[in-house]
Amino acid sequence: HYKNILAMKKFLITAAAALAAIGASAQSYLLNNPSNTSYFGIRASYDMTCPGKMKTDLGKTKVLGIGSGASLGIVYNQPLVANLYIEPGVTFYYHTESIEPEYLSSIAKKTFQNRSLRKFGAEVPVMFGYHFDFTPSVSLSVMTGPVLNVGISNDYYITTKEVAGHKFHTSGTMYNDYGMNRVGCDWRFGAGLTFSGTYYVAVTGDVGMCNMLKDNNANASLRENGVKFTLGYNF
Repeated sequence: HYKNILAMKKFLITAAAALAAIGASAQSYLLNNPSNTSYFGIRASYDMTCPGKMKTDLGKTKVLGIGSGASLGIVYNQPLVANLYIEPGVTFYYHTESIEPEYLSSIAKKTFQNRSLRKFGAEVPVMFGYHFDFTPSVSLSVMTGPVLNVGISNDYYITTKEVAGHKFHTSGTMYNDYGMNRVGCDWRFGAGLTFSGTYYVAVTGDVGMCNMLKDNNANASLRENGVKFTLGYNF
């Protein structure tokens, strides 16, 4: 019996030491993964654009409605300290937004066949983030940082249905015809999940920080926000 008791004590001490070592290793891995390395990744997103109201000296006016689009790009993830990282990237997007009929004229909403903006451009995000590695293949990251937005084209299309034998259509560029800026800056924040070491999903939100209207004489301002639902693959 005495030998059995000694053997049991030895087993319990060994097991406790092993569990303590595993716990310490897991905690270290969670906050400071020694296997951190730089990598490239591709990102594809479904985008929702959420423009704010246009503000003038006369008050606020809803000019643009919520729209949708898609984006595709690449990122480069560089570890800094522990699990802290910086991740610059380049993304090209195609977005659409609706133009509010009340802003165009007083005619009925159902009279319009098309009243949309179609935008193509590039985003240059620089994200700072921290990832929590729960296992060698699963990690959760939180990130934030600025996004440079460069518009390549921003065209409007307005078409009415045929009424009394007449149909109206017009199109043009918002940059020249309505004085919108090509370049803006947003602030992005979000969270992402990496699993199997390579697959990536994330949700991020962009807050517009710049006035996208050039007409400063009218004290008009318009800011655009957005949400992204992203899938990715890390190499």
